[in-house]
Amino acid sequence: MTMPHAAKTRKEIRQIIGDICGTTIVGTCSAAGSTTTVIDTQGLRGGVDDYKGQEIMMVSGTAGNIGEKSRVVDYNPQSHKLTVSPAFSGATADGDGYELHKTFTVTRLNNAINLAIIGASDEVFASKVDDSTLGTLINEYEYTIPTDFVALHTVGYSSSIKVDHLLDDSSAAWTAGASVTSTADTSFKKIGSSSSKLVVAAGAAAGALLAYKNINSVDVSDCDRIEFWMYSSIALPSGYASFVLDDSLACASALDTMTVPAMSANIWYKHSIALSNPYLDTAIVSIGIKQYTSVDFGACTIYLNDVHAVLAKSRIYKDLDPESWGIVQGTSPQLKLNAAAISEIGNNKRLRLSGYKLLSELSADTSEAEVDPDYIIARAVSDLLSSDPKEINRVKYFTGMSEAKKLSARTSLENHTEWVAR
Repeated sequence: MTMPHAAKTRKEIRQIIGDICGTTIVGTCSAAGSTTTVIDTQGLRGGVDDYKGQEIMMVSGTAGNIGEKSRVVDYNPQSHKLTVSPAFSGATADGDGYELHKTFTVTRLNNAINLAIIGASDEVFASKVDDSTLGTLINEYEYTIPTDFVALHTVGYSSSIKVDHLLDDSSAAWTAGASVTSTADTSFKKIGSSSSKLVVAAGAAAGALLAYKNINSVDVSDCDRIEFWMYSSIALPSGYASFVLDDSLACASALDTMTVPAMSANIWYKHSIALSNPYLDTAIVSIGIKQYTSVDFGACTIYLNDVHAVLAKSRIYKDLDPESWGIVQGTSPQLKLNAAAISEIGNNKRLRLSGYKLLSELSADTSEAEVDPDYIIARAVSDLLSSDPKEINRVKYFTGMSEAKKLSARTSLENHTEWVAR
């Protein structure tokens, strides 16, 4: 495990780094400006030429400018008004927040943050638990490990679940939409007598309902997830397909729409997807699968099997003996269970993997750091100032601080940790 730390976002970390380096002003507009002007009577105290050429980015406000960048081309010290070019998409307003950067651009500061995170990735890992994709089957002993795991220390399985509604056992074909052929396939399935097979032709309309199944009315408002087996003959990025629940027949007006996670081609996935509006799902009479609203993902064959609505929090997990599982290394590392484990777990039981993943780089201003922000700040400041000979003492100070912070953040691995090589 790693030591706990106060959460900070990329924006907060960047602003602290800029303040320590003395290269960033974080301000708030004190009056309405325009698409090309920013007014701040409190934070802007420079002379006529002090801010020219500096990068400015809006970080809060209501005009849709958040994240937009520009350059200062003029400053009026009497009115405390910056003139910028190019123009923002909307006029700046009283209370809008901005960052003003000299020496280091926003991109340079963000890169320094991520380089610091990468620099800790050999000693610090983020904990990860995943129970969203793997389900056991009798006589299957190997299961593909989700791609972002770098190590596992515990494998558990769902020994029981208290809230579980079967919505479709795939024993009968779903009703096909336009450009789709639907059948019940008895030869290619995971559970039960058959799966629901959908042959989708090229040209099926973007956003189209590919198929639906009318069911007896069921109240799933006591659930939090939809779970089902799904297979696709082509890779589907996240969001290219969605699963829908409806309180009207034939999925005429979707009540609850859920994004299907990314899928590689020709692999069965046991999806577990959070319901969007469970409190509304009191009388579900149809379920369906749709294409993404702006994408026709082309000709393919999709199989669906064993659809349930469950309360995931009502699942009781039991950990396997560490001697009953291992990792088969390779391009797609496999979790291998021995015969005793499969016998203990049984058929169609959800697996829960616990382990570690690499630290995530921060890709958005709202992203929170998984490692101690004090380490990131110290490392980034050291790197940014290292090219200035006058800053040698501060570079030494922050280098030492970053190493000390990284040491205290180092992950102590749990017993029976096995590495996942890719």
